[in-house]
Amino acid sequence: MKWPACCVLLAMGFAHGAAADGGVPIISLQGAHGRCTLVMQPAQAVVGPVVFEVLGAGDAVVQVTLLEASAGSATPVPLLRDATMGHWRGETRFDAVGACDVTLAWGDASRGTARVSVAPAPAPWQAQWPWLLAWIAPGALLVLRQRSLRRRIYTARTPHV
Repeated sequence: MKWPACCVLLAMGFAHGAAADGGVPIISLQGAHGRCTLVMQPAQAVVGPVVFEVLGAGDAVVQVTLLEASAGSATPVPLLRDATMGHWRGETRFDAVGACDVTLAWGDASRGTARVSVAPAPAPWQAQWPWLLAWIAPGALLVLRQRSLRRRIYTARTPHV
């Protein structure tokens, strides 16, 4: 196998763990001016930071509110409008494990609610274990390459009778 092909296979092997999915849509509202969608990152909510993006809201007033079962009070998510991309973006955090109601208010009339289950945060070693073992595949490829080069050099030096 050629060296570039090995690099491509290695890159494909590590690409499955990339978290570039952009999140998961949790609420979608149909209004007079079109459709508005609330997207949450990460896709599986865990205790810790979470990012909400509201797509397609335009210039209408948008409000995202969290109601955690343990807290009992509604917490608004501070949203900022990104003028270049045309969507609203806000970051907050889930503080406790359990159910959380996320409410999206778009304009004056449109309102939607979704229940999100918040899981406990994974242990730090579980989030890092692929990187702790990442040296094995490149190391094995380098050893195989060196072995292949030695065979070529040995066969080139051996007289053919």
